[in-house]
Amino acid sequence: MYESEDDNPAFVEGHLDTVCNIAIQILEQKAFCQQYPDQDGAEEAPEDQAEYDSVLISSAGYLVAALVNALGTDIAQAFEKFFLLIAKYYLSATSEAEVLSNAAFAAGLLIESSDIDLSQQHLHLLGALRPLFVLAPDAPAGKLNARDNAAGAIGRTIIRNTAAIPLGQVLPVFIDALPLKNDYLENRPVFRR
Repeated sequence: MYESEDDNPAFVEGHLDTVCNIAIQILEQKAFCQQYPDQDGAEEAPEDQAEYDSVLISSAGYLVAALVNALGTDIAQAFEKFFLLIAKYYLSATSEAEVLSNAAFAAGLLIESSDIDLSQQHLHLLGALRPLFVLAPDAPAGKLNARDNAAGAIGRTIIRNTAAIPLGQVLPVFIDALPLKNDYLENRPVFRR
């Protein structure tokens, strides 16, 4: 998020349920614009439709992150639903780097801002983030950005509840990802004490 953005709760006042439902529909891939009625069930979506879906899902991740940024603890009711929907994109081999990056960013913000004790979800999140740290030396910028956002999510998770993190296993991977290469805004949660 940019410091100059107007990101207070007033931007969704009176529309929060609608906005949350739209994000949930998109993350569940059930939004009207994600349905292809002219296509047989066995036939795969054309490549350009898959790209549009990726952009749409990434945008939903940004929306969830913006909601968490603006509402903080007031979004606690929808937190678990968003968290589970976003986490499933880490496990998808077909997810594009931008989707993974946005999912990592949104999950980190959700953990940081939640009033709910999510300690039981930390290991699941860490396992889901782990593949984002395994990159080839010539990895494209999108993959580097995803790793930086995963590092930010780890930083937020450690700050939130250090006792729930197996630091002996997490810190070597976390430290190997430093310095951040692409998303320097994630330095804040990475280096915060």
